[in-house]
Amino acid sequence: MRPYLTDLLERMGDKTKYTSSEDSISWAAYREAEKLTDISMVGELAAAVAAGLPTDTRRSCYFTIGKVGANLGAEDCAALLLSLLPGETNKYNLNTLLHGIGQISKGPNFDLSPVFPLLADSRWMVRQAAINALDKSANPETETRVIDHLAATTDPYEQTYCHAVLSTIGTLRSLPVIEANLKSRKRDVKASAQWAANAIRVRNGL
Repeated sequence: MRPYLTDLLERMGDKTKYTSSEDSISWAAYREAEKLTDISMVGELAAAVAAGLPTDTRRSCYFTIGKVGANLGAEDCAALLLSLLPGETNKYNLNTLLHGIGQISKGPNFDLSPVFPLLADSRWMVRQAAINALDKSANPETETRVIDHLAATTDPYEQTYCHAVLSTIGTLRSLPVIEANLKSRKRDVKASAQWAANAIRVRNGL
């Protein structure tokens, strides 16, 4: 891995105490990683993860790959993160990896099926991140999975996350399950359902 990436990862993992985020070496390094656009970096980061890295360093790699992919609209970065998914078990790392996938636009033929089982994970953090991973997908199967999960879950946080994803990827077939939550007693659930329904209607010229 090139020296710059080694140094960046070290700074992202810095544990030096600080009084404000502006003084944090780690915070500054994460802001730096957010701006990266060099696609050649992602293969090096993925290879480093596959070769074996400490938990926190893997998380920094996932974050960086996701940001490069989001900045470039590079579906290949989402595919790379997806390929690393089976080897990760730490919930915090899964959270970062899955959010990275969700930030990247994915075409109609992009297969997100490895994410689907995590919608039923016992850890709430992983379930919520799995929902977010399905964002910005043009694959109809992805919308179907979000619809099915929204129809089944009673968790208000998961309902809100499903609404957020469907506000971006949902078609008119999402409206019934979303609008069922317009009667929710949970303010955030009701408001997010209204937002998602409106976004879908506007997108379809209604």
